[in-house]
Amino acid sequence: LTLAADKGHAASQELLGSIYTNGREIEPDFKKGFLYNRLAGEQGLDLAQHNVGYLFASGKGVEQDYVLAAEWYKLAAAQGFHLSQYNLALMYQQGRGVEQNYEKALEYFQKAADQGYASAQHSIGKMYADGHGVPQCYTTAILWYEKAADQGLEEAIHNLGRLYYQGNGVEQDYEKALSLYTLSASKGLAASQHNIALMYDYGTGVE
Repeated sequence: LTLAADKGHAASQELLGSIYTNGREIEPDFKKGFLYNRLAGEQGLDLAQHNVGYLFASGKGVEQDYVLAAEWYKLAAAQGFHLSQYNLALMYQQGRGVEQNYEKALEYFQKAADQGYASAQHSIGKMYADGHGVPQCYTTAILWYEKAADQGLEEAIHNLGRLYYQGNGVEQDYEKALSLYTLSASKGLAASQHNIALMYDYGTGVE
């Protein structure tokens, strides 16, 4: 593998870089992980470009630099790599490495969501539920939460339960809220476990 990577084979470079980064079979070496991923990324391999962006963002193997992280994420996102689209959306949402821009955040969340990425679907739902960068619309939020919840994403299931509990965008339904909270709690989400406890304490939607 090292021989192929050193001869410039991009997929081998990315794989070797990931082995060094993840510490599979060997001791982690983030500097070598960064080096091999960058070599593959410079050849246009989207996964490697994403990995370089991640390493810049996390400061592993290289000095932390959110601006460069965003640049590498953009390269992979332009090739349709959903994780880079999602991470870039978060950066636009938070104004980290790029100027804060909710329209750009929504655009990249949408690109990842259209590929079925549950976290991006949930993030769009949250933007509409909170009215951050878009007009607040609980009905639209529910549609996106449901897409992510159907894939089992516990945060989406929880937030869908909150909307049923509050009666925002849907008819208030404590039993439905409890059912959703119970599902997300079973996945280990502490916020849902807390809300269930409160519902039992106050006798809301339970007997």
